[in-house]
Amino acid sequence: MWLETLLCFKEFFLYTFFSLIIWYILYRRGAFNTVGRIKHYLLVGIGIVFPLVDVIETKLALENNYEGNPLVIWCISNLPNGYGWNLFILIHLIMSALAFCLGWIGKSEENMGPRATLAFLDIFCVFVVTINALLMKLYGII
Repeated sequence: MWLETLLCFKEFFLYTFFSLIIWYILYRRGAFNTVGRIKHYLLVGIGIVFPLVDVIETKLALENNYEGNPLVIWCISNLPNGYGWNLFILIHLIMSALAFCLGWIGKSEENMGPRATLAFLDIFCVFVVTINALLMKLYGII
């Protein structure tokens, strides 16, 4: 029973697993030890914009009856009176605000933890948005 439930969320686990692998390789190479101004602005910009891009992609996918993430489908369809969609947007707005906050905290050279967390959030968002865009392109939605 619980294994079937976990298999429903295999996409989420795969996205997280591959994001962690990429993040760990970057962490071991010391990519977060120093921060340049352009690199920092790029990390913060990706962290703020890509959750909002994911909302747009999900809206397009739902309008065309394609959405591969069972957590999103359950959340949007089972919560009453559109609360699922509102919760989905709220979570993505919180992710954008978190990226801004982590970018603000991680500006100084000493704060490697917030930069590393922001980088993981960015890698995860880029991975999800890219895979969703590729799947939507394959299925002819975009």
